[in-house]
Amino acid sequence: MRRKSCKVFIRRGEDTVEFMWATVSDDGSVMLGLLADAQQEVEFVVDAVHDDVRKPKLITEKTVGRPKISFHATGKYKLDGRMGLEWNALDRATIEGPPLAEISEPRRMLEVLLPRSFPASRLTPTPVDIVLTADEGNQLPLRCTISCMAKSEAARIFGSEVPFVDTSAWECTGALENDTHVWTWTLRASRNDQLVADKVMMILIGPVKWGGPTREDAR
Repeated sequence: MRRKSCKVFIRRGEDTVEFMWATVSDDGSVMLGLLADAQQEVEFVVDAVHDDVRKPKLITEKTVGRPKISFHATGKYKLDGRMGLEWNALDRATIEGPPLAEISEPRRMLEVLLPRSFPASRLTPTPVDIVLTADEGNQLPLRCTISCMAKSEAARIFGSEVPFVDTSAWECTGALENDTHVWTWTLRASRNDQLVADKVMMILIGPVKWGGPTREDAR
């Protein structure tokens, strides 16, 4: 069913907790984020040119609020937090990916590592929202993989027994659909994960765009 927006909840046993929100723009851009306020900061960048970049080499600015990720139709995917290699070259953490219209096969856009507990939910799921059910019997760390794909690819995968992510020990998937594409939230336990995150960590995937100096500094 085509929806302009939805919320995503996680159900663990008798408890349902609020997780994320998502909105689709008229041009196909997608914005999503956490429903709870949080302090945000880019912690590290893995880059083909600069390798694993962390402080003090990585310069960042903290923000407070509801974390938001913008997947623009043009192929610019942005986190809220600003970062850079120099103070005069800070920019929103940005990945340069393909324009959304060019994505056909399932593309992993974002990984969200989850802590063991969430704040109690203040909201109740509606019929248009996504509710992901966790496997209570599995003690592996939880993560959520967010993917984008053409509607034809989603129909093929949903119609088969092939998992969305091949490293999943188990998974539960919900979807938000626009005119051309389907975005999926796959709550899962990965066989490769051993340690539980101590907070929500969002990993934006793709080639990194580094900011340049400001015009004033470039003169």
